[in-house]
Amino acid sequence: MILDRNLDPEIRALCNQVTENCNLSDARYAGSFSLCGLLLRLRDYFKWEHGLPPWAEVDSPVIMSWIDDKESSWEEMIEEDLRTLQWRGRLVEPLDSEPINQDLAPMGLFYGAGLAAFLKPSFFLGRVVREQELDGVRVCYLGEELVRDLFTSPAMTLGGVIVARRGPLSAFLWDTIQYGEKSRRKAIHLASWVYGLNSEPAAGSEGWIVKFESMVNHELEPLVRHEFGEISDSVFPKESWRRLISAHPHSRIELMARTIKDVLADTGDAGRLNYIVETGRLGSLAVFAAFHDGLAARIFEEFTPAFDRFLEQKEWEIISEAREKGWRKSAEMARQLAEIADEGYNRPDWAVQQVERLFYQPLGL
Repeated sequence: MILDRNLDPEIRALCNQVTENCNLSDARYAGSFSLCGLLLRLRDYFKWEHGLPPWAEVDSPVIMSWIDDKESSWEEMIEEDLRTLQWRGRLVEPLDSEPINQDLAPMGLFYGAGLAAFLKPSFFLGRVVREQELDGVRVCYLGEELVRDLFTSPAMTLGGVIVARRGPLSAFLWDTIQYGEKSRRKAIHLASWVYGLNSEPAAGSEGWIVKFESMVNHELEPLVRHEFGEISDSVFPKESWRRLISAHPHSRIELMARTIKDVLADTGDAGRLNYIVETGRLGSLAVFAAFHDGLAARIFEEFTPAFDRFLEQKEWEIISEAREKGWRKSAEMARQLAEIADEGYNRPDWAVQQVERLFYQPLGL
């Protein structure tokens, strides 16, 4: 993104440093994504960098030329390490966001830094549009993002703070509406109907944009509850989870561990689905259904038939029962996985065999 010329010089200098680390991280970890996944992220990144909304159409030759330039620049920096940040006369490690955020808070800015999937360092700097407290947990909602890397997540927990990001959620929702698989169309159509998008003549029209932005704002809260569900979870010990992830990066063990943790966060009493049921958010239930796929759908297999029954009977208790069953199953899987993490700390091959035997094989994977 081209930075505002009126931006404070101190913030501009910080943005330039964070941008450099974003590029270095992207260069080293771009190969972790599938080809399709990487292209989708690059397309989203192109639109963000050029200040375009998710629904903007871009000529293929233009974006392909940009991708070629991006990949060429990555080749030149792939072996370089992240840069230490210089901030107000101090040297700050790039993943140490707290000292910088203490100074940024009065300016309405937030610096995000953490390890994402594949243990990829991920960074962003955005404008805070509002804050709230959820049972003692600070929730920070971001609007415009001045800096970001290739990896984005609509909500995450960083240093005990839940961060909700409008930009990434806008892109995810648009991609789902526009390109969602056939199996998701029923849920996508329902979500579009709830938010009134189907009544507008075309995507990108003035009325459509107003309703789409309302959808984005509304759907941030269930994602915040997902993060709150993770914070509140006491089933999957954080140390065991971190031990597995660090010992088996880029592996099926990492995928299983992350997915089980996500299912627990969605199905727990403090999590996303219970919040949706308690507030009767039909649109949010449809959005959840539209994103419910992959390994999570195999583990939490009770949801899809429950959603189909709900559409026929309109009884929220159907979703509640499925949620409770999903939580009990994922909680037991988490306990088993924690035991493997503890017992297999010095036996990585044994841990791999156990995860394949106890988790993937029963799922037919």
